[in-house]
Amino acid sequence: IVFMSLVNFLLPPKSKKKLILSTILATTISLFLLHFMERIPPSTNKVPLL
Repeated sequence: IVFMSLVNFLLPPKSKKKLILSTILATTISLFLLHFMERIPPSTNKVPLL
């Protein structure tokens, strides 16, 4: 994901490849977050004292 983000900055602004890569990146990051949202247990109801 990081490599694709860095490559995205190297592409010219008007390039169709940049649009496609940006769309793939947004979809990948969304799926990545959804995957880990299901795997990480919900936090407790305790509020930290700090």
